[in-house]
Amino acid sequence: MWRALARSGVRDADLRDATQEVFIVVARKLADRDETSSLTTWLYGIATKVAANCRRKAHREREELTDEVPAPLESEAHVDPGHALANEHARVRLAQILDELPLDQRVVFMMCELDEMSCPAIAEALGIPLGTVYTRRRAGRSMFDQKAGRPAEEQASA
Repeated sequence: MWRALARSGVRDADLRDATQEVFIVVARKLADRDETSSLTTWLYGIATKVAANCRRKAHREREELTDEVPAPLESEAHVDPGHALANEHARVRLAQILDELPLDQRVVFMMCELDEMSCPAIAEALGIPLGTVYTRRRAGRSMFDQKAGRPAEEQASA
């Protein structure tokens, strides 16, 4: 859920609350769940709706800035700084490219490419026609490749 929400545009500061909200909705609606769809698809649909609510709410709220620097996690204490910096640059670049994709394409692209969901499962989770999923996936992949600077022959084989 955490990854699905983050990839759907929920701010880092709101991820814990959004994840909790997903499970609150799940607990409330579990008895009424339609068994025709898989549990994963059903959960992803809820996460998508919660993420949309978080993005709308984020535009109305203001964040409070602080001078406190969070303490590093214990797992971060033994990491090579050069490797960590390269990973952070790659992560930031990936986030920038994904943020530049239109939201509808980004959600489908991430569900397909990163979460490895099938197109029919994505259509069911989002409540959209299968052809729309294919169109958004193709457009999102094309735009992603273009922004990432992949050569045309490499894009064609992907």
